[in-house]
Amino acid sequence: MEGPSVRVPAVAGVFYPDREEELSEAVSACFRSKLGPGALGTATEDGGGRVLGLVVPHAGLVYSGPAAAYSYRDLSGQPKPKVVILLGPNHYGLGASLAVSPDRAWVTPLGPVLVDRELAERLASSLPHAEFDALSHSREHSLELQLPFLQVLYGNEVPIVPVSMGMEAYGQAEAVGEALAAVLQGSDLVVVASSDFSHYVPTEVARNRDRYALDALRAIDPLAFRNAVARHGITLCGEGPLVALLAAARALGGVRARVNTYYTSGAVTGDNERAVGYCSATLWR
Repeated sequence: MEGPSVRVPAVAGVFYPDREEELSEAVSACFRSKLGPGALGTATEDGGGRVLGLVVPHAGLVYSGPAAAYSYRDLSGQPKPKVVILLGPNHYGLGASLAVSPDRAWVTPLGPVLVDRELAERLASSLPHAEFDALSHSREHSLELQLPFLQVLYGNEVPIVPVSMGMEAYGQAEAVGEALAAVLQGSDLVVVASSDFSHYVPTEVARNRDRYALDALRAIDPLAFRNAVARHGITLCGEGPLVALLAAARALGGVRARVNTYYTSGAVTGDNERAVGYCSATLWR
């Protein structure tokens, strides 16, 4: 394992505000948005049980933040998790294909969030072909975008384990899920899997395609999810992380899923010709 370091923000001031007060307000505004869920800690109607995992998007806060807020609203009504495992795609193809963060902390304008190094080492040894690699995470925004939400919920008290999945790792996603299930068994850990859905297509095309993936997500069926993406040409960017989460949930058994919201960037920008789909979902056990 590499020596401990601090991972500095890659997209502060671009995807979200780079000042503490402005960032805290921007996250709060996601909950209050007409596309958002309302206040933190609001009980959901058909949830129940303990949150196992979240599906969240990762565009700029003004675009996908209200969708992510639905997932974090569910988490806010729960006891504080021991650790949050973050799964996201590697958009830039840098570094290892399946990369666990070697850093001792990740920093945002809201402060540092510690990495649980013990769990990181356990995951790295159990995930197929995983490596400790900082380069994979250096420019990646999909996991960084989740930290401000976790910090608004918990301050800097809940550690994380960031895991980046490149295209080659997508073929290993179900094996990653099975390894995650072993870690999650009997624990109070939460997995956050990040993906945007259809990219740069008309809103109606995005909705028609993405519904097949959403149906598989509701059914907690990783194979059906993978097949839906392939058969319907769904240009989502986090197939690996979502398949891994669904595979972990299926291996554990007794898990229920709900899609909380889905909309496209057209609802924010007014451009419904080149839209991106955003989904929030929650898995309970």
